[in-house]
Amino acid sequence: MGAAYANAANNFLQEQAAMIFNGSWMIADFSNEEKAVAGLADHIGFAMYPENGLIKTYAEGSVICAKTPETQEAAFTFLKEYWSTEPQEDRMEKDGSIPVSSEITISDEFKASNPLFVANVDAVQKAETTVQTFDVLAYASVVDAFGQYYPELAAGSLDAAGMAEKLDEAAAKAE
Repeated sequence: MGAAYANAANNFLQEQAAMIFNGSWMIADFSNEEKAVAGLADHIGFAMYPENGLIKTYAEGSVICAKTPETQEAAFTFLKEYWSTEPQEDRMEKDGSIPVSSEITISDEFKASNPLFVANVDAVQKAETTVQTFDVLAYASVVDAFGQYYPELAAGSLDAAGMAEKLDEAAAKAE
């Protein structure tokens, strides 16, 4: 557990860790023998956070930062098309992008060859608790503190209020 992705991912992909807190973008790595132990993908399952929870990050390009009404409208028109059903299905089939709409149709062929992906999509669509975050805006000190204190939180030696306090302290150091 922790925020040092390279170490966590390497340990998980080499069967040196039982779980990794990560997202769907990693699914392709599980069957990539240049990164993972052969056959790893056959031994992986997907689980939600407590209370059927999910941490969601915004997809690239989903925030409009335009100065004029014309460019705002053009950006909005583009995003409406980009996130419409057919392009989402196409990206899902071609690069494993998780669809943001529950209206997406997943072909039987894709389901059969991508069971972990399908389990992930099903779980995401049924999540009862979601936290949306701009993950790239986290202060490095908070990321480090999260990796340091999360094991204590998971083990029960640190409660949620204590974790929040630790993260607030880390954020204050970054300002």
